[in-house]
Amino acid sequence: MSQCLLANIIDEDVDTQEMVLNNNEQLFVLIREADLMSQMSLEVPPVAKTALYQQKKLKQHKNCLEKLLKRHKELRNLSREELIPLLEIHLRSWITF
Repeated sequence: MSQCLLANIIDEDVDTQEMVLNNNEQLFVLIREADLMSQMSLEVPPVAKTALYQQKKLKQHKNCLEKLLKRHKELRNLSREELIPLLEIHLRSWITF
């Protein structure tokens, strides 16, 4: 289970070539299990205990990264639309040669 902490946070989708957040559900399962174990007064492994203590911060970081990737996509799409007319001028000059 501790290997879920070693996964990349942001991956590139091979089909769309867009940056996507790696929603590693194992991490949230780990946190939930650690919470249940602590409620039952069982010994919680150190990695799970750390994830449990950082739960709120991890969710905040996840939400922030999701917003950041969404804005990144919006800006990429915007810049493409604005650059196409500028590039067409140069492409036309190449075609005439």
